[in-house]
Amino acid sequence: MQITIFHNATAGEEEWPAERVLALCEELELEPVYLPAKDPESREALQQASGIVVAIGGDGTIARAARSIDREKASLMILPTGGANNIARSLGVYGHAAKILRGLSAFGTQPLYLGKLTARSGVRAFVEAVGLGAIAALASRSGDHLDRQKKRETGRSHVIASLSEALPMRSTIKLDGARLEGPILAFEAMNIALIGPNLPLVLRAERSPDQIIAAWLPPDRCDAMLAWLEDPHPGRCPMQTAAVRRIEVDPADHPVRVDDKLMEPLEPFRLRLRKQPVAVHIPKALP
Repeated sequence: MQITIFHNATAGEEEWPAERVLALCEELELEPVYLPAKDPESREALQQASGIVVAIGGDGTIARAARSIDREKASLMILPTGGANNIARSLGVYGHAAKILRGLSAFGTQPLYLGKLTARSGVRAFVEAVGLGAIAALASRSGDHLDRQKKRETGRSHVIASLSEALPMRSTIKLDGARLEGPILAFEAMNIALIGPNLPLVLRAERSPDQIIAAWLPPDRCDAMLAWLEDPHPGRCPMQTAAVRRIEVDPADHPVRVDDKLMEPLEPFRLRLRKQPVAVHIPKALP
């Protein structure tokens, strides 16, 4: 079995240094190719990898691995060691990283369809979400120096503060060709169920494999959203949602967040899912 490890040793609370990862591999009699996630030379090696790519780290590391691997030659295994671990949680990957790796032989697979942002200037892949407005501006600002629980609490506090002062956006958004009418405070095109500090915006939303969940917040639901953020129950998020195949956005002068990167205002762009998914190994049961 060919195994490549793509590892961010500083993810989360830095519980998994390289030495611990390699010691676990030796215990399991694995002989992987080891790629440090922060080494610029690892990107090309990741693109050439075949077999199973084991991504160890937080959402940024997992997303980079998913975007980079050759989907015809390699599949992805996630060992979540970050603060939020939204991608792993959305796919049903829970538990201690060591237990997940020890259960390698008892894995099934699940498709992860990557998103595609297309603008005149080029194409960019995304795994988690593309957003603009009050939530997008602060969802990833959750305090890298804090422990996991404090990081989530701080992130939610930032979103609450931003929404409390939010004004309607000037952006134009179309869902499958139909313009989204009325004022909007925040918009998220969700490819996974959770965002930022573990906010389950669309955990219960249903969609087909070629659909993205569009979630938006009208001003008349802002008070309900602020109350929900104090205790984010998965089935009660006040944001309106729709499962769609194509989203067109003219962001006007609003910054746009693509996965965990907040970018300067973009030109108009389109969003949809790619046809060929990444195969992700999902544990059937943890040992």
